[in-house]
Amino acid sequence: MLWSTFVIFFSLGLITCELVGIEIEELIPLHFLATLLVSFMANYQLIAKSDRFKTYFKDFNQSERVKFAFAKFMLFHLRVLLFGILTVRYTVGFSF
Repeated sequence: MLWSTFVIFFSLGLITCELVGIEIEELIPLHFLATLLVSFMANYQLIAKSDRFKTYFKDFNQSERVKFAFAKFMLFHLRVLLFGILTVRYTVGFSF
């Protein structure tokens, strides 16, 4: 979850900088660290702080929905990864 929120926040930051007209090429390492910090704080506030899902884990693990959970998990993260790659491609581009 940390990396998917990181990719989403990083992409949104790149899109915002592109729309505002800020040159981000020199600030990519700083943008990377700031986005990592923001996504870590968001994950802590949303998941780790109240950890309410541990009480329901036994019931969920015994249900029929677990069979398709991995496929949904992989599809979600592949879409997030594709969104991140396309955002970088169409905002700052790849400089190989």
